[in-house]
Amino acid sequence: MNISQFRFYPIIFVCLLFFSIATVTAHPHSWVSVLTEIEGDNKQITGLTMFWTFDLMTTSYTLDGEDLSESHRQKTLQNLADEMVGNLKENDYFTYFKKQQSRLPFKVPQQARLILEDHQLTLHFFLELEKPLLLPVTDLHLQVYEDSYYVDFLWLQASDLQLSENFMAACDMKIIEPNPTTTQMIYAASLLIDAQPDSQLGPIFSQSVTINCQETRDE
Repeated sequence: MNISQFRFYPIIFVCLLFFSIATVTAHPHSWVSVLTEIEGDNKQITGLTMFWTFDLMTTSYTLDGEDLSESHRQKTLQNLADEMVGNLKENDYFTYFKKQQSRLPFKVPQQARLILEDHQLTLHFFLELEKPLLLPVTDLHLQVYEDSYYVDFLWLQASDLQLSENFMAACDMKIIEPNPTTTQMIYAASLLIDAQPDSQLGPIFSQSVTINCQETRDE
């Protein structure tokens, strides 16, 4: 996939979530643009490839003080990518993939990359399922969220959900927008900057995706 074709949504994103420099206790909303590719073949789903794109401010913050000279650039970006994904492990990679409401576990990602293009950072990593899903499969549900909804992960358009080139099955994928109640919205808006985060907000205010896949793609 050409990262430059991935639409970017401007965000003010606090990198402390990834680097664990300090505990986040405020409740402003931040956003990350997400692109997801389903991996597999014509018999099974093997995992999800993620592309998370951050805004110019986040990129500047993340790279502040880092050695981006030509001789050290790739090593610097790789070290940052490894650190990010290592910290994400403690939060289940903010990715919740379920089959008929049963959580599907992932292996620890073996490779992650940070791509710096047009002054923006994109984190690229592959979440391999511990056990592949045999096709056909229905009633799959995917959400990407941070528990307290401090960060809002967004698929901005239908094309931000894709099938990889190696995936030869046919899938129906639909993004479902969140539908919180008025009471829930008032409560979320009432949380002050020094309030204790509410770990139940993430799934309520985040998009979800339904996925149904057949065994072979129609020619």
